[in-house]
Amino acid sequence: MDGVGTTALAGQLRVDRPLSDAARTLLQTTVEHGYDEFLARVSAGRHKTREQVDSIAQGRVWAGSDAARLGLVDHLGSFEDAVHAAAHRAKVSE
Repeated sequence: MDGVGTTALAGQLRVDRPLSDAARTLLQTTVEHGYDEFLARVSAGRHKTREQVDSIAQGRVWAGSDAARLGLVDHLGSFEDAVHAAAHRAKVSE
């Protein structure tokens, strides 16, 4: 039994149905927008061009050691290390 939907895309992401062209386009556009945002932020933060970052990233997920080797991260650490670094940058004490 189908539920009641309020838009043409209602129910389009159900695993028991194929994606419609509209849903496929929406998902692809969302992924592309997210990747563009990623390129903008990484290129600004790493002082590299978008093209330099894209040539490294190309939508891949890198292991931490590989990301460090490629200059995508400053150093590797634990979650606790990240919390301490964020607190230090924000000038927040324990």
